[in-house]
Amino acid sequence: PMQASQKLSLVATLLIAHYLGGSTGDWDVTESDGPVEGSNEGWDELFSVIRKESPTEEDYATVSGRFDLPGFADYMLANLYAANTDWPSHNWYAARDRRTGVWRFITWDAEFSFERPGANQLPEPEFNLGGDPGDLLRFLTRFRPFRAIFADRVRLHFYNGGPLSPAGAEATWMNRSGQIEAAVKAEYA
Repeated sequence: PMQASQKLSLVATLLIAHYLGGSTGDWDVTESDGPVEGSNEGWDELFSVIRKESPTEEDYATVSGRFDLPGFADYMLANLYAANTDWPSHNWYAARDRRTGVWRFITWDAEFSFERPGANQLPEPEFNLGGDPGDLLRFLTRFRPFRAIFADRVRLHFYNGGPLSPAGAEATWMNRSGQIEAAVKAEYA
């Protein structure tokens, strides 16, 4: 029989294929504990570049061409905004579409969010980077093109009524509150 972790990994792979397209065979999926589906070869290759002490513009081009950079910036901003204390060293998934070679990050198991507002979830890098989203962010922010992408995503989400601006967050909260109000009342009954 399948162990619980194997079942969760299968569910994650099925959800990735359902929401991002294709079939489960189209995706390489890895998580903080290692590969879940398919090969980890592409992941290991990328992190061999990311771990370089003095990365070059060519290294940035290699890495940036294999990630959905705006999506990655959004992923990081959401977890940082929520002060997710159970991340980034674990509780993340990344999936590579074998048809395009592009990796995307998926938030997973983020129930320890909004507990410590303002908490810094990106500890100082260690000499040997482990291969998590924080390591990737540290690598990418060394390069001006990614800093511009990241700044654009901050402006989009945190200003002018964006979803993480005070007005945008309040509107989302009130909308979700309205959607679950009847269920909450039923629980109290």
